[in-house]
Amino acid sequence: MRHSSRGAEGPSNRPRVLLDARPLQGADAFRGIGGYVRGLLEGLLEIGYQEHLWLLVDAGLPPVPVALPQVGVRRRYRGRASLYEDAVVLGTDLARLAPRLYHAPSLRLPGRAPCPVVATVHDLIPWRLRGRTPPLRRYVWRTLIAICTSEIRESQTHGKRCSPRNMPSSSGS
Repeated sequence: MRHSSRGAEGPSNRPRVLLDARPLQGADAFRGIGGYVRGLLEGLLEIGYQEHLWLLVDAGLPPVPVALPQVGVRRRYRGRASLYEDAVVLGTDLARLAPRLYHAPSLRLPGRAPCPVVATVHDLIPWRLRGRTPPLRRYVWRTLIAICTSEIRESQTHGKRCSPRNMPSSSGS
């Protein structure tokens, strides 16, 4: 298991997918987002995706007990302040690690990224509570929802085209 704060050297050590596994290292490890990340990891390992997957972990905490390459990042802040720090610093970490895809299971997103970013949106209930949510946060949520809605529509369209009943039969008829 690799646990370092140094980047990968050379293209053969380049991760295909860098999954942010920091939710498995704190209080969320056994609830909510931690359960989602744990289930995602189990599913990816079950289908044999371990060769393409690296985990992003907090180098100041014990590593995640999974036999996957782990790259540690150091952060000064924890809690809400860490969201702002990630927005500023995570892009540099991604440039150093050069993954082909970064998966953020929460809204810990880089301000800019040198690779595609997948963000999992979990809880949209606060977005509906307009009176209790700061305007900037509402704007971000509305933007994410618009992006996610268009991606969901595209995925559903693609899924209909690729469904078993729309595939040509193997008999050649």
